[in-house]
Amino acid sequence: MRALRSQLRLDARTAYRGKFLHVTVGMALVFGLLIRFAVPAQIEGGGSELIQDAVGLKALNGAMTQLVSTEAELRGGLVENPDLVGVQFFGSVPTPRVRLLLQGHESEDLRGLSAATATRVWMEEGVTSRTGHVVELLGPQVPPAPLNETFLPLLYGLDTVILGFLFAGVMVLQEKAHGTVRFYRASPGSTSAYVASKVLVVTGIALVGAGVMTALVRPDALPNLRLLALLALATASLSLLGMGIAIFYDNLSRFFYPMAAAGIVLSLPMIRYGLPSAGLEWTRWIPTHGVMFGARELLLPAGRPELVTTSLGYLLAVFLTAAAAGTAIVHGRLMRRI
Repeated sequence: MRALRSQLRLDARTAYRGKFLHVTVGMALVFGLLIRFAVPAQIEGGGSELIQDAVGLKALNGAMTQLVSTEAELRGGLVENPDLVGVQFFGSVPTPRVRLLLQGHESEDLRGLSAATATRVWMEEGVTSRTGHVVELLGPQVPPAPLNETFLPLLYGLDTVILGFLFAGVMVLQEKAHGTVRFYRASPGSTSAYVASKVLVVTGIALVGAGVMTALVRPDALPNLRLLALLALATASLSLLGMGIAIFYDNLSRFFYPMAAAGIVLSLPMIRYGLPSAGLEWTRWIPTHGVMFGARELLLPAGRPELVTTSLGYLLAVFLTAAAAGTAIVHGRLMRRI
């Protein structure tokens, strides 16, 4: 425990002198102020639609829409992603019908746009004899989420968590360059204390940044322990990843390319967050996915509380795996080298 306290003081001093906290808080202030005062609370768009064609409409061939073949796939996709609106074409020509499956949080204008999609398809198909559309609400009708607040979970994943990956890697590279790791090898400190210290410092910095953004945008969410756990688990996991990768390099310039590659991969869930109809189901295995979607359900509930539990469970498993692998890599590649 004494070795951990000593290493914590050293790592905290290094992070402070390296301006890690300054950068994190500065970025959090900029992003928080932009979300709070620059991004509008509401703006109407076309939305993202999941379409089932049970009629065989030629007008949908080649259309830039996400199509499913069965009603089970349609309803499953809507349950999976609460940002999608379902459009189901059923019946038969010359009197086909349309069912709009809405989540319940859409605005009236967005519902009108979804209905207009069906009308446009009928016109392109040349169907003149048709009945009005049927509306089915999949959840309770609630007000649409403020647009500016939807950016907060996105920034949790792209800002605070990814910065944890960068800072942990840079700290290891600095110690290798300055030779301080050689002194640590000769000390009674353990590999676990060395790793835990950096994880705690980096995670603490990330949580401070997240707290600043949250205080500016949604101060009522500050005492949310599940949100804190999501951010802490993801940041700790990615800081372990950053340390494990940085150990294989001697300087920051060589670490830049794997760092950039990791940043791109970690950013991929952003596509699914902003464009739910894009699919990309495999991105759910990227830790930032759980942060973005779990935090959104906590801050802007869409009737899927199980998503938070699933995200927490998965991130806990990722953290435990990363802790074991990261400690083993640090011990084998750094602590035993002469």
